[in-house]
Amino acid sequence: MIRHDATEQIVLDANFVEQQIVETNNMYQALAMFKADRVELMAISRSGLRKAISEKMLQVDDFEEVFLLDTVEDYFAFSKDVPDVVINAFQRAFDKHKRLNLALIDEFKL
Repeated sequence: MIRHDATEQIVLDANFVEQQIVETNNMYQALAMFKADRVELMAISRSGLRKAISEKMLQVDDFEEVFLLDTVEDYFAFSKDVPDVVINAFQRAFDKHKRLNLALIDEFKL
């Protein structure tokens, strides 16, 4: 799993044996360990894996999703130094666009 990534807590919450968990610094290191048969599974988001596969010019068909750990909605992380007023403004804008997106999905039956 990728250290300090959202999947880290998901993996730990799933009660996997900690001695069997290998931490990496990023998705590219996780992918390299997987391709070298140093690990049997990767806990990584679908989008993150697709990006890493594409950037390393690998074939998506060489990979198989075998277990869904959890689903997590998109999120943004801010530095602790960012003022609350900026975070709140961002949240309001994000919520507005999310409502518009949901309305379009509903209107066009997507």
